[in-house]
Amino acid sequence: MFRASSPIYSGCEVFLSSSDPISSDFCSVQRYIYQMAGPTVYHGVAQKVYLVKEAVIGMSLGLVAGAVWKYSHWERRKEIQSYYDKKSSK
Repeated sequence: MFRASSPIYSGCEVFLSSSDPISSDFCSVQRYIYQMAGPTVYHGVAQKVYLVKEAVIGMSLGLVAGAVWKYSHWERRKEIQSYYDKKSSK
């Protein structure tokens, strides 16, 4: 019976003890996918978390995006208002 240390294989222990070909195929596919994933990449750990800096950047980006969104609505409102003004003057 196959015993692997990976949590990916934990479901295969039951399957490999049986002689069912479908379940053994499932386990081999599961093993293949796990092997193709490659090694885990270490990205490092931040030494200091800049919570205030991240909050300020997030709020400023939100304000800029909100201003652009609001400006586009004001422009669209001006177009609609000018359309109805021209229509009512005729």
